[in-house]
Amino acid sequence: MALLLNGKAEIVLQGRGFLQDEDSLMKEYNVKLQEPWEFAKDILVFYTNIDNPTDTLNARDIEEYFANPKLTAKNSLKINWNPEFVIPNPNSSVYANFRHFVLKDGKTQRKLKVLQTFDSVKNYVVKNKNAVGIGYYGQIVGDLRFRPIMLGYYDSTGQHITPKTIHQSYIVQELYPYIVSYRAYLFSERKNVAFWCATFFAREASVQTFIKNYGLVPGYAKFVLIKED
Repeated sequence: MALLLNGKAEIVLQGRGFLQDEDSLMKEYNVKLQEPWEFAKDILVFYTNIDNPTDTLNARDIEEYFANPKLTAKNSLKINWNPEFVIPNPNSSVYANFRHFVLKDGKTQRKLKVLQTFDSVKNYVVKNKNAVGIGYYGQIVGDLRFRPIMLGYYDSTGQHITPKTIHQSYIVQELYPYIVSYRAYLFSERKNVAFWCATFFAREASVQTFIKNYGLVPGYAKFVLIKED
């Protein structure tokens, strides 16, 4: 995002919005960017290696666990093992979304194991049964070494939403607590190469079909959901 704001990049593809300091700089220098082009939706997930039996947690329990250091994993998360949460570096969009959704833009009261890249997080989770990776579903989709944890949660009305199998159809229905949008951010409104690149990602049928077939939710599509009896 820094490259976009200082004019060194014409387009940035990003899975987060502007951070608080970036937003403050934009207001201070009266920087106004056009609305970004959404081209896909993903979700922030917690995942373990396949040998870990835990497959379900509650989002509120996770949020309270990170906010209150006095809680134990057994009492708060309802698990009988000590989790080690692993996440990419603080400059990553994963960390930004974790901070926004789980920490409510605050600070964690728990120690996180911070690694440089999402690949290093995945490699660590594979080798450590008690490790819980924090990342995007798109980073582990189809990888049978991992078990994405289903999350129950309470929606904005206070209604409890039961845990759902992690699948693009439930992302479309917004039946998951931590939905992430991938967007193309443009430096200017000029119809230049960057503009056509953004429209290509956000509107081109072949790109949107690839995103759907990969297992994520395309940003520009018509969805027909057929509920089973």
